[in-house]
Amino acid sequence: MTEQVNNISLTCNEGAEKRPAFTSEYSTFPATSGSMAEPVTRTYHLRWMYLLISVFIQIGAMQAFIGFAPVANIIDSYYGSGTHDTLDLIFIGVTIPCYVICILLSPTIGLRWLILGCLALTALGNGVRGLSVIDGPSVELKKWILYVGHGIAAAGGPVPMFLPTKVSSAWFPPSQRAISTSINSISSPFGILLINLIVPRIIKKNSDLMELNIIHFALPFASLILAIFTIHRNAPVIPPSLSAADGLNLPLKESLLTCVKSRAYVVLAICAGGGIALFNVLFTLMEKILCIRGYDNDFSGLVTALMIASGLVGATLAGLFVDRTKLFVETLKVALPLACFCGICFSIAAHYPNVELLILASVILFGFFGLAFYGIAIEMTAECTYPVSELTSAGLLGLIGQIESFIILLILGWLTKPATNSDLIHQVCTKNPKEIKDLEDYNYPLIAIAVIGTAIVVFFVPFFRPEYKRMRMEHRRASQDNTPTNVRF
Repeated sequence: MTEQVNNISLTCNEGAEKRPAFTSEYSTFPATSGSMAEPVTRTYHLRWMYLLISVFIQIGAMQAFIGFAPVANIIDSYYGSGTHDTLDLIFIGVTIPCYVICILLSPTIGLRWLILGCLALTALGNGVRGLSVIDGPSVELKKWILYVGHGIAAAGGPVPMFLPTKVSSAWFPPSQRAISTSINSISSPFGILLINLIVPRIIKKNSDLMELNIIHFALPFASLILAIFTIHRNAPVIPPSLSAADGLNLPLKESLLTCVKSRAYVVLAICAGGGIALFNVLFTLMEKILCIRGYDNDFSGLVTALMIASGLVGATLAGLFVDRTKLFVETLKVALPLACFCGICFSIAAHYPNVELLILASVILFGFFGLAFYGIAIEMTAECTYPVSELTSAGLLGLIGQIESFIILLILGWLTKPATNSDLIHQVCTKNPKEIKDLEDYNYPLIAIAVIGTAIVVFFVPFFRPEYKRMRMEHRRASQDNTPTNVRF
């Protein structure tokens, strides 16, 4: 008979000095063992600390990437015209090769050093950026200090893409993996939401930039100190699931070949990467798309905030749903078409002025279904490529997403045309007559977004047919050992 032991502390049992010193929450024992046998799987309260620090990393990475976006005009005013655009190029240019490096090191790098390294780079980079606003150096030197600091912070940029599935697989039981991955994945959009709510309200002029840099430095630095004292190992001594207990680590070459040869993974990587790219493009261009139709910055900010807030709700509910039902594929194939439909509705509504309610409704539903799809898609990368390391499968997905984002931005830039006189009737982008001639029309980019989204759905729904490799192995092992698979909170 299988013995289940709830709420036991390993340090209170006989022979505790031979066992892990952190608290266990739930254990399962093999059917052939006695009451004193070592458990096959075990979960620990410490997993929530790993999840919390991972969330801080996601938010900190967004601060490093787009923390200056809400006050781009102040950045350009202080450092010189075009500075903010250059920062975006630096971040993308640094993260792409860093993705490759992380993938190459994935067989040897551990979760602990991944977390500490990312936090150290982000804190150091943001600290160097803060030096660019001190008095003394010339404006040109300040700009180069800013660029160097931004590049250092960008070196840790790929890590947030690796963490969701890695933390879930290493520390969470099967019944909580999906919700853990979803919470981790939606932390980046939550960081964007915080940036848009906080930064414009405290940064009003050039002299406020020091406060902005202090804010950007504080979170990763505090998280680094917390991680140093709490994150002491890559994984628990006794794993939380049977798949983690197997400890299978394929060589890098074999892992990459497994991913490339998996049709389900290729389809998922292309479609999820494209979805990430479209979401980022809409967020980045939202203000420019709407202001030409007469919607002011306050409304654009509200649209972005509601899109992300609804996405947080959608991803959380989807994670809870698939944890209970295991209907991963069905959830993905419902969420993606609905997100695409709502995105098309927004693309149509954004062509017209005075349709605020339609725009708000479409972006709320787009965020809800879009981020619900994204959180589950990240978890499915580990499911359909098992036993490939989560660092490899998630890193490859992130790299593909970055490349697709770059390609889509090039396409939309090519399709963007100067605004015509009829387009300028309602514009509220600027009051400076000299700047009106530089305004752009986004009709064709909006059509392209709708077409690309439709193509992703048409490609994904019929061709994504994954095998639940990890769950199948765990079910087979559980049946052989007669061990329960449900784990309490």
